[in-house]
Amino acid sequence: MRCSEVCELLSSYMDGMLPAEQMQAVAEHLSLCPDCREELRLLEETVALLRTLGEVEPPADLKDSILKKVNASAKEGEQVVSIRDRLKKWGSLGGLVAVAACLLFVAVIIGPSFPGFKMGANLALPEEAAEGAEGESGFFAAEMPQDGAQSLEMEIFSGGQGGATAAPRLMADSAPQLERKVIKRAYLSLVVEDLEGDFDRVVAIVEEAGGFVQSSSTWENERQRTSNLSVRVPVDRFTEILSRLEELGRVEGREISGQDVTTEYVDTEARLRNLERQEERFLEILDRANTVEEILNIERELERVRGEIEALTARLKSLDELTSLSTIDIELRQLKVSAERIAPPGWSGVLAEAYQAAVSTVNSILNFIGELIIFLGRILPILPLVLLAWLGFRWYKKGRKGGDE
Repeated sequence: MRCSEVCELLSSYMDGMLPAEQMQAVAEHLSLCPDCREELRLLEETVALLRTLGEVEPPADLKDSILKKVNASAKEGEQVVSIRDRLKKWGSLGGLVAVAACLLFVAVIIGPSFPGFKMGANLALPEEAAEGAEGESGFFAAEMPQDGAQSLEMEIFSGGQGGATAAPRLMADSAPQLERKVIKRAYLSLVVEDLEGDFDRVVAIVEEAGGFVQSSSTWENERQRTSNLSVRVPVDRFTEILSRLEELGRVEGREISGQDVTTEYVDTEARLRNLERQEERFLEILDRANTVEEILNIERELERVRGEIEALTARLKSLDELTSLSTIDIELRQLKVSAERIAPPGWSGVLAEAYQAAVSTVNSILNFIGELIIFLGRILPILPLVLLAWLGFRWYKKGRKGGDE
């Protein structure tokens, strides 16, 4: 809107007598145009001054003077048409007006009970209210002076409440038609005989169904070998693939869970549409901006709105992926000793072990003899000394016995 048009509407804007569209347009223009804001401020000051004036008493002869002038003008030859003549003159037109009024009355009273009946003005109001319900009120109120912001805030917040009331109603009407969004997940623990072969069979089953292996790992300890796989499969083949996987071994554990995200998905879509409308409005306002400060403020708001749009878009994409592909966590375990059958060792194995035991015994005897020879070699130099000590002890003992006799 141009400044001249806004100035003509300022009086009605202050009184709240404009339609919702014009009120919103004038408010947007005031948030961007400092001259019109100044004009609004001056007008508000003028109205405030007029309200402070006292009541003026009319002159005592005012009534008489008015009657004299009326009588004088009637005497100058002006003819007054009587009411009866007017009715006769406009009789046919009055009948048409009466018929149209009756039809309008019937349409307003009875029309809403018929299916598909909608009032154009009522539908336009929530749409305008929804567009201004989120985000824009704070921005425009911050740009306007304190005096002019009050009426704009009242208009925006009243419209925002109407949009908030209409949004859940529309959501409730469309909810039954939406496809339910459910995130499915399963856990399966199997005891298998051939870990490598069953691992390859799991991968083949998943890829054949149009899925893929998200992650896998394998490790081994003294008792068992274990492989863990996390696979993503199409949700429409979730039950079929789970049944085929259970046939690969003995099921030790099985768990299935589902998370309904339909409400979150619908709410995220509604918020995204609202932000996209806000982005369009800001772009329109940006085209009409006149100063660098206004452009910077609008671009700042655009950056914020676009960031929220990107976040909500990414969340919707993530929900679509989670609901279209289900996750199955699989644990494959192979015991070192077979849990299915006992296989006795063959005769060749027994003889080989007996031979090894005999060889080990002979080697132990030979090692003992070797260690004994080494020990004797170590004490051999000491034996003469031990022998001399022993002989001396015997000689001393015999000499002592002879002396006693």
